[in-house]
Amino acid sequence: MNVEQSFLHSLFSDFHRKDLNEAIESGCFPKWTFALQIIEEKDEDNFDFDILDATKIWPEELVPVQPIGEFELNKTVEEYFPEVEQVAFCTSHVVPGIGFSDDPLLQGRNFSYFDTQISRLGINWEQASHLRVHIFSF
Repeated sequence: MNVEQSFLHSLFSDFHRKDLNEAIESGCFPKWTFALQIIEEKDEDNFDFDILDATKIWPEELVPVQPIGEFELNKTVEEYFPEVEQVAFCTSHVVPGIGFSDDPLLQGRNFSYFDTQISRLGINWEQASHLRVHIFSF
């Protein structure tokens, strides 16, 4: 942290959240490019490193980054508890047609995330309106 960040943090520890909310409310929406690195299943053994090793980063010259869209934060939270405290992400929930790799970390998360949501939010956690999938058409 630089000196200014340290000073702001000492005065108000939630400065970054406040700054983000103020930017969104003023119409200055932050956005990020969303990109993927994809290895075809037939090519997974063609590398001199283990592609499932979580300590390795796939070199962009071997596996190019493919931008597919943007993420934009264009609204703030209306109800803090359901929209922040009860957020539930589950790696085993994917759109039809997408399979899972043999990645041991992903396989463990597919079980544990689902189990964690049941423990945190109850057995009917997927029925909460703020956690349901919303289909958008463009």
